[in-house]
Amino acid sequence: LSAVFSFISFLAHSDQFVPEIMQGTRNISYEKCGRRFYLRNYRGDFTTVSGRTQNWIDADGTASGLNVPTIIGSGYSEAGLWWAAGDETVHDDQGPLEFVPQFKERGLAHIHVDWDVAYNSQVGQSACGNGERPAYPCPALGYIKHKGARFAGDLGLPVTAN
Repeated sequence: LSAVFSFISFLAHSDQFVPEIMQGTRNISYEKCGRRFYLRNYRGDFTTVSGRTQNWIDADGTASGLNVPTIIGSGYSEAGLWWAAGDETVHDDQGPLEFVPQFKERGLAHIHVDWDVAYNSQVGQSACGNGERPAYPCPALGYIKHKGARFAGDLGLPVTAN
């Protein structure tokens, strides 16, 4: 699969610059084309923070085709079950992406973490870079996951310095 043949491509090469909400759409229509999504790390053989936390608000479900408000999130296995939030989630192996329908009991949240200033100042300098080769190390400093039996065996989404 190539980004050349995808309808919508996501960049996923950076550990330094990471999404909170990367993009949002509504009223998308497809004419004489298929619906193909591609989450691409053009740097290649490693996953990144931007790849694991990539997300998109499909405000009315027309981009995803689910026709309900949907979060389109990373399907990278290193994201754990963070985006696979329930039985209603649709996994797209080709993306790889997770399509998470939104409804009254499920919505968006924001998590704010304050880091050690000295450690965080290394981001983009010697840790958690922007796709450099060789890649700066960007180790998980912890993990975050959903509460409940479904997620008990999941390590969670890696949380890094940025």
